[in-house]
Amino acid sequence: MAVLVMIPPVLCALFVHFGLYCFINIEALHHFSCNFSMLFANKFDTTL
Repeated sequence: MAVLVMIPPVLCALFVHFGLYCFINIEALHHFSCNFSMLFANKFDTTL
């Protein structure tokens, strides 16, 4: 019975942990893609 009681909090903790991890990754990817596109645009402007 103790094991069954322990499952929901563990799942909840894992869900929160991975949710935050995914959110941080999405934010990092968003910033990276924005910086990359700006860099690319600057390089493109200089070549023109």
